[in-house]
Amino acid sequence: MLFPPGRMALPWALLLLLLDCQLLVTPVSYRQEKWEQNDQNEMFQYFPPTLEFAVYKFNLLSKDKNAYRVLNVLSAKQEKVDSPVVFSMRVTLGRTKCRKFEENIDNCPFHEVPGLVNTIVCYFVVSTHPWKTDFGLLKSSCSG
Repeated sequence: MLFPPGRMALPWALLLLLLDCQLLVTPVSYRQEKWEQNDQNEMFQYFPPTLEFAVYKFNLLSKDKNAYRVLNVLSAKQEKVDSPVVFSMRVTLGRTKCRKFEENIDNCPFHEVPGLVNTIVCYFVVSTHPWKTDFGLLKSSCSG
């Protein structure tokens, strides 16, 4: 059976067009996945010292004589900016038995005595150039 000229070429042309589109989409998807993976690596690598800086600044500015430390991280995300690296976080801080400027407050126990127990929920936005160990507190608000 003979096909009119150009009639048989139509299915092949459509197939080539579809395959060509697939090849164009694949690298973009791959780059997006790599970018998100790099974001997660930065988050795991740079977030802990950034959180530590935010709590340090909170303790420094607090009028309480006792130090606070992190009870739990409610949320954290890396903002989509090129430079510096910016993190926003919501954390619950608990009042410890240690004074603010004692060494090693990371291991200091929380107060358990009613009246001395205090927890605060804070939202911090911190910028950092981690390769320079340079931090800046852009925003801080606490309640509780």
